[in-house]
Amino acid sequence: MPTTPRIDSDEIKSRINLIQFFERELGEPEEEKYEYSVWSCPFHSETTGSFTVWEDHYYCFACFEYGDIYTYLQKTRSMTFYEALKMLSENVMLEPIAVNQRRKPKEKKPRPILSLADIHPYETQIHRVEPYLSSRMIEGGVIGRNHIGGDKYHRTYVTLSGKRFEFECNRVALPAMFSNQALSLNFRRDELSAKQNLARLPYGTFDIIREDIARRKERDPHDVSIEKVFDEMFGLRYYKPKRFQDAMYGTDQIIRRTDGKLVYPRMPYVLITEGELNAVVAQRYGFVCLAGKANKSFDLKRTFQNIGVIYIVQDNDRDRERKDGTITNAGEKHALAMLAALGRQDNIRIIRMPDGKYNDLNDLAKAGLLEEFLTRRPYHLEPKL
Repeated sequence: MPTTPRIDSDEIKSRINLIQFFERELGEPEEEKYEYSVWSCPFHSETTGSFTVWEDHYYCFACFEYGDIYTYLQKTRSMTFYEALKMLSENVMLEPIAVNQRRKPKEKKPRPILSLADIHPYETQIHRVEPYLSSRMIEGGVIGRNHIGGDKYHRTYVTLSGKRFEFECNRVALPAMFSNQALSLNFRRDELSAKQNLARLPYGTFDIIREDIARRKERDPHDVSIEKVFDEMFGLRYYKPKRFQDAMYGTDQIIRRTDGKLVYPRMPYVLITEGELNAVVAQRYGFVCLAGKANKSFDLKRTFQNIGVIYIVQDNDRDRERKDGTITNAGEKHALAMLAALGRQDNIRIIRMPDGKYNDLNDLAKAGLLEEFLTRRPYHLEPKL
């Protein structure tokens, strides 16, 4: 008696990249990151996108819808699991859901631009973060040249039981400047200020917080509780206002604007780091160094067209295990993404941190080894700034 061939649902699901599926299903995403993209949720009405899609699953942080390709098809196409599985196994082309069943993608707004006058209020508060910058080996003229500033803000954390905690913290303002304008504005938490807040907590506060974390996990297993608690207490470690897109930090070093036209002068090398503060500390020692992530908002190949050698600096981050059991490394991921964005070129090199306790260029600077590390073999870089 003939038997029906078995269909492996896990294998079928592994062939489908949900991010690419939803690009066809919902249009262009509102936000794109390395591991996920964000859309307005198709399950409820909202003004700011909360529907977050990874390669193998989705989750809405507003209405808590969660699932994979099978779950989505069952809810939006009124299919059974077997019907969805059979259709995907036969490679049937899915028609996007009707426009009236989902929100239209929002029109992209023009990139906001800040002038020096807009940045000045942050620069006047540089005294708030000077101790922190000094601890990161950042001081002197490099602060003024990059228009680095400070900011003071309040944070309130409310537990599930309604108990409120008030915190005050400083953060560093890091505008991505080009031709006396800021293309983007990022903030980084002042770690010294955060530790001072930690020391001021009343006795027993952490017991209350731990209990609150446990209750959050019981209520919602997808709630990233620990990160949420500390972000609310001390402010996000990295924060970029939503109205700003990503921009390369430090492009003034390698691009000039002359008579309204962009000029790309020839330079022997450029360093690219992940974090702005690593780029700033390298600039302090005279090295041409930018920071940023690979994305679609700027043309990397054109930006570096006249650079002799492009050095991508890979941070020595620790491996982390994801929910699906795979191992990921943020430093390696940034380096590989930048490498892919630049394309296959013979003039690209990856600089890895020496083994040991040095995670990035900033750690090398603290140990007094940054200049020696970059000027000696095998790199032989000369300070140019």
